[in-house]
Amino acid sequence: MVGLSTAAPGAGAADSASAATCQSWGAQPPNAEDRGTYLTGVTATSDCNGWAVGYYNGMANQTLIEHWDGTSWTIQPAPGAGNFDGALYGAAAISSTSAWAAGNDASGRLSPEQTLVAHCR
Repeated sequence: MVGLSTAAPGAGAADSASAATCQSWGAQPPNAEDRGTYLTGVTATSDCNGWAVGYYNGMANQTLIEHWDGTSWTIQPAPGAGNFDGALYGAAAISSTSAWAAGNDASGRLSPEQTLVAHCR
């Protein structure tokens, strides 16, 4: 499970006020039970806003971004999805509507891995 124990540094009064309407971070992402899914990075701006990134294994590793809106997790469009091999390993939230994730991607079986930086919205 993904968890949050304290408010993010610099969280303002608006984040604290909205936290009262959020559910516990104990809720699991939609694919938490899938053995081919790996969440490797998490970031949050408040109890009501968080991002988890990683990858899942289809035909090959595919990038994965999930967003917590205070009540539920949703899978977000992920750059590199559909390519032969890709994964996201870390994330940094900037606001409730913006985060950045970093990982790697290879566009084909013989391609070298390249750095992948994704803007999550």
